[in-house]
Amino acid sequence: MSKVLLVTNAEWYFLSHRVALARALRDAGHDVVIAAETEQQRAAEVERLGFRFVRIPLARRSARPTAELSTLRALYDLYCVEKPWAVHHITIKPVIYGSFVARALKIPVVVNTIPGLGYMFTGTGSSGIARRQVALTLYRFALSGRNVRAIFQNPDDRDLFVRAGAIDPARAVTILGSGVDLEAFAATEASSGTPLVVMPARLLWDKGIGELIEATRILQARRVKCRIILVGRPDPYNPSSVPETMLRQWVREGLIEWWGFRDDMAAVMRAAHIVVLPSYREGVPKALLEAAAAARPIIATDVPGCREVVKDGVNGILIPARNAGALAEAIERLVLAPQLRLNMGAAGRALAVERFGDHAIAMQTVAAYSLAAS
Repeated sequence: MSKVLLVTNAEWYFLSHRVALARALRDAGHDVVIAAETEQQRAAEVERLGFRFVRIPLARRSARPTAELSTLRALYDLYCVEKPWAVHHITIKPVIYGSFVARALKIPVVVNTIPGLGYMFTGTGSSGIARRQVALTLYRFALSGRNVRAIFQNPDDRDLFVRAGAIDPARAVTILGSGVDLEAFAATEASSGTPLVVMPARLLWDKGIGELIEATRILQARRVKCRIILVGRPDPYNPSSVPETMLRQWVREGLIEWWGFRDDMAAVMRAAHIVVLPSYREGVPKALLEAAAAARPIIATDVPGCREVVKDGVNGILIPARNAGALAEAIERLVLAPQLRLNMGAAGRALAVERFGDHAIAMQTVAAYSLAAS
């Protein structure tokens, strides 16, 4: 039995995005070990699923040399002890540090997933350009090697890396996200009453929260009856995180409801009438896959990642990024058109079944291991 290490930044990310992949690898006869930081102390949940869990020290925002060296040493020790046939790194630090260690130890198969480019690629000005150049240089090293395959979640990200010379096109694979559990997120009919407009996301400025707040003010001025709900929490490891004090101020002003972090997203989708994500850039957002599977119409920005899930006028509405007025108009349109919401929701469910089932996505990912091994 060959061993596969799945290495990601945090255990909650594995639980929300990669369980289907781990199961597919196990079903294919591999011994699967999960390595991650324990940001939410949920390692026991990983082990209850039947996978061995190993904690690695990984501070997502820290750049202290001692912390980074600790991560490198932990990965080196882990790979030496486990002697895996394949390692699959997911998110930036595991990709970069893990690839360095895998190359030094001559691990046979290395798969690197870039699930989204994040604030390093959405920043503007000279500092944003500098961050992108540093990131691409590091990625160029991590993604090189005949036994390496890089998985991108949308063609725009893949093409950006190819144009920058950060990846050989022959080693770049596009797989649209991590998939969605089509049974857990079954199609249901939304309840009657005031429409709930739900934004499920990490509470970051580059998810478009500022635009949503501005759009809410516009809707209130127009007396459009709906409830705007944020589902998620700030991310202290991300410089784009929205301060909790500001979230609570918006609640006091009556602009939004804040439901906080929820681990029952299927129930959230059943409650929602409309799902919005006015993000600046994505990989392929899990929340939109869940919304589509649950037959909810979606309003999202016409940016990489979102447009892979939303077909404008079919299962939702695409709007320009950073445009609160367009967001308000799209929300108002769907709030006032219940039949259109039903039609778009049904189209979204059909799209999810056709393209985004988590088992099918997992099998595409497993196939990338064979490509790297060949």
